[in-house]
Amino acid sequence: TQSQQLADRAGQDGTLGHDSLLRQLRGVLRSAIGAAYGTDAPSHLADIGIEFDRSGGLTLDETALNAALSNTRDGVVALFTTAGGAGAFGALETAIHAYTQAGGFLSTAQTRLTDQMSRLDDHIADMQDRLAIRRAALQKEYTAADAIMTQLKAQSGGLSSVGSGGLLSNG
Repeated sequence: TQSQQLADRAGQDGTLGHDSLLRQLRGVLRSAIGAAYGTDAPSHLADIGIEFDRSGGLTLDETALNAALSNTRDGVVALFTTAGGAGAFGALETAIHAYTQAGGFLSTAQTRLTDQMSRLDDHIADMQDRLAIRRAALQKEYTAADAIMTQLKAQSGGLSSVGSGGLLSNG
């Protein structure tokens, strides 16, 4: 819905922006992207124009990337892929793998949320059953009260006719 989209952009409670797992993943990715890889230039992704903007989005400065590729093409390649996978790509892959592997953080969170939804569904079903029982009891009470009112009206009518017919007299 439109209100949920506005809440998502504003980072209000109940949105993914407040999910601790996603905040943690964002922090891990931010650290991996900001880390130094090696001692030779370029050693940071920011050196080749890859960095975060103020809103947390990842940006690419094509001018900086093209300049780095022109000046130190081998350095740029080494930044991403060093021996043993210790470059930026290896670090990002390791960070993401911890979240996405079977039994990883996302899998565990998904299981937890699925279990929570199942418990809520059970709770809702129990509440609906209780409401149905309460409704049936109230309908039975209303029907009984209506029958008594009908009976009292009939008796009242009978007493009125007896009183107006002169059957009851004072004295």
